[in-house]
Amino acid sequence: MSKKKRRGESAGLKAAVEPAVGLATAPTAKAAPPAAPMSRRKKWLMRAVALVLVPVVLLGGAELLLRIVGYGKSTRYLVPSKTGKGFTVNPWFTKRFFPQWNPGNSHPFILAEPKGSNTVRIFILGESAALGTPSPAFSFGRMIEVMLRRQYPEKRFEVCNAAMRGINSHIMRVIAADCARYEPDLFIVYAGNNELVGLHGADPESSLVDRHLWLSRAVHGLQGTRLGQWLGSMKKRDASETQDMDYFRRHRVAEEDPARARVYEHFTKNLEATCRAIERSGAKGLLVTLGANLQHFPPLASLHKGGLSEAQLLSWTNAFTAGATAEAAGQWEEAVGHFERAVAVDGEHAELNYRLGRCHLAAGRLPLASNHLARARDLDALPFRAASKINWVIRAAGKAGRFSGIQLVDVEAGLGGNWVLGNEVFLDHVHFRFAGDYKVARFILPVVMEALADRIGAPRTNGVVTLEDCAAALGYNAWEEWQIASAIARQSSRPPFVEQLDHARRQAATEKTLTEQAAQFTTNDLAKAIGVARSAIEANPEDWQLKYSMGMMAHLTGDQSTAAAQFQSAVEKFPEWPPARLLLGQALARAGRRWEAEEQYRQCLRLATDFLPAQRALEALEGRPAR
Repeated sequence: MSKKKRRGESAGLKAAVEPAVGLATAPTAKAAPPAAPMSRRKKWLMRAVALVLVPVVLLGGAELLLRIVGYGKSTRYLVPSKTGKGFTVNPWFTKRFFPQWNPGNSHPFILAEPKGSNTVRIFILGESAALGTPSPAFSFGRMIEVMLRRQYPEKRFEVCNAAMRGINSHIMRVIAADCARYEPDLFIVYAGNNELVGLHGADPESSLVDRHLWLSRAVHGLQGTRLGQWLGSMKKRDASETQDMDYFRRHRVAEEDPARARVYEHFTKNLEATCRAIERSGAKGLLVTLGANLQHFPPLASLHKGGLSEAQLLSWTNAFTAGATAEAAGQWEEAVGHFERAVAVDGEHAELNYRLGRCHLAAGRLPLASNHLARARDLDALPFRAASKINWVIRAAGKAGRFSGIQLVDVEAGLGGNWVLGNEVFLDHVHFRFAGDYKVARFILPVVMEALADRIGAPRTNGVVTLEDCAAALGYNAWEEWQIASAIARQSSRPPFVEQLDHARRQAATEKTLTEQAAQFTTNDLAKAIGVARSAIEANPEDWQLKYSMGMMAHLTGDQSTAAAQFQSAVEKFPEWPPARLLLGQALARAGRRWEAEEQYRQCLRLATDFLPAQRALEALEGRPAR
């Protein structure tokens, strides 16, 4: 290769290399500093977020999937009616609180949709006493409805009884929040009897969930989801513990037990939550204090105060026994003297206070009698009556200005007056007889009218709706009265009532009276009772409860064709309410319509696979041994 050619190649190579070298050797920009290490605090924060977020996403996805595939049922209190006419009570609502409780424990009603400008909607909240146990057709809410319709005939009143047997404030606050979504005008709250003995009550065997309100609410919230229902279905169902006297002896609770204070605190918070739901809805609310049978209902269980020596216990027993002997002989003053000596040793015994109060009442000393009888209720170790602290909480919540639009109605003070409440008002410990429900309705009515004055104006008529008027409007008759008394007698023949003071004597007297009344009940008496029911239906043919009551009367007296027709109307109105289908099936079976009866029982079991009454009825119909 020539020198010239080599110089050209060298020059080209130099030209090609120099720019690269220039690039490599040119001053460079300052390199970014390495990222600062994440602080310990941020690391833990991100881990915490991941621990919360990941399960939430997974659980939310599982819930969504279960809803998409149609698993489970809504556990809201009110749901669209299967008839397409408004909203009704969801028979599955209680599953979120009592997973093994059969549906159908609530009493159904229909909310018209839309409500209508002329409609006044009133909700009753509470437990069995507010529901009207043993016959909701004759509750004080039904009587208030009769009274309002008489005085405001141009208005349409919907008095919806959202009370339920066996519940307490833990469940009531959820019902209140749901009802508040449906244009309410007024809530009447009569609740508190089941706080100490119901869900999360003052049980000596209480769990962690029972003791912490936030935890119980979280658990109930989970059980209301489809995922919670699925998880619940995976759990083996244990047979419920038999509630015999041994059970109730194990579940006695002393007045000073800290569990009672916890229950009162939870009741306070649940009642406040209920009031806030009412307040947010724009409706008015009445908080009603609770009455109790103090005079004729002895305590169910008594406990001695702690720390008594053997000598003190012997001294107490001797004084108590001497007092009981004198009381049985009608020697009131002598009995009081003995009982007072027992009080000096141990005044925390419920039955002692009851006996002392009874003796003071017989001697005409009403204030002393009232104090001791109320004290006996508060000391009852099986507190099936609301203790005075419950009414104290209600009065505090209903204090003027505490919650907007909510006021107190002191039924306990109003009904008692200058006397001690007893059997003239109550059927048993807290459930009202017909006259008692009437007294409550009359007492509440003026406050209802005042609370709704801007909605309903002045009454068209000012006449008093009498007890007889209510009986005629609601179809209450001698047969219904006997049936109600019989239901109460059956209840009082079982634990925990059997160890009450004088139980055997009182139970025998009650059953003897019922037997005599049944023997004296003639065909003419039955015809009169049926006539009262038919007249009520003719006056208000849209009232399904009148027809239901008529069906019960016909069913129990052998007129199965009439019974089936009346129960059929209830089934058509509430197709998912198992009790109506069960009764329709029973009436059809007794009328010889076996296949139709079987279909009703099977429909019950499609609604609720564990509905034991329907299972047993179907087994009996098929000739299988009942379980």
